[in-house]
Amino acid sequence: MTTSTSPRGVTRGRALLAAIITAGPLSIVMLTGCAQDRAQQPSAQTDAQPAIAANQSSPEAPTPPPVSPGPASAAAPATAPKAPGQPAAVTTRQIFPHIAIASDRSFIDIEGFVPIDAHNEKTPIVYLEQLVCLRDTKDHESVVVTDAKPSNIHAALLLIGAQPGSPGAWDWEGEQIRAIPPKGTPLTVEIIFAANAPIPATDTAITTRSSQTLTQLAADSGDEFRFGGSEIVTRQNREHYRADGEGTIIGLTT
Repeated sequence: MTTSTSPRGVTRGRALLAAIITAGPLSIVMLTGCAQDRAQQPSAQTDAQPAIAANQSSPEAPTPPPVSPGPASAAAPATAPKAPGQPAAVTTRQIFPHIAIASDRSFIDIEGFVPIDAHNEKTPIVYLEQLVCLRDTKDHESVVVTDAKPSNIHAALLLIGAQPGSPGAWDWEGEQIRAIPPKGTPLTVEIIFAANAPIPATDTAITTRSSQTLTQLAADSGDEFRFGGSEIVTRQNREHYRADGEGTIIGLTT
């Protein structure tokens, strides 16, 4: 999805937030922090410039550590046992730091927080290039920041059945720039602030050109998020998962 956006109604801080990314019947839920009034819901705007991204191969995912049952997240609260014949309640358990997986492998949870303040009178518009990034990378232009490693998120997505493809890119050859769409399993991203109901993550941003939410723009254009994955790069004779260094998790400009 390529657009210009900026956050509105989002205040930095910590409280409970969750985002859900779904791949068909699959979902990824992100838990994060927000200090805003719980009755409010966030929005954002951006006029970010297109970023250059090369096609990336799909590296093998890290092997997850042994897991032990943990408490259900706010996005999937524990409930009383179901009567015989009824499906069991969906719970979550941690598989990597800041990442949990649903018991039925229908979604993952990712913890994070909101780093920006769109209520400041001096900076009412915050221009975005990311919905989610790794901490200390692109915090100033992201709605949500997380300490979850992108390579571990990649692995968690594989565990719920999503298949990586390649990120979006830009073809700079010729007289006009040509967008190359991302490939991979389609993903739906939702966010839960505190105890509120899930909302599309694209509802947290609006375009500065028309004041439409990114959800509305996507409906008009047919854009969608996809599991593009990343690539393995060699630096100082060591192999690294590229997104772990660059910090992009859910981008808006490719």
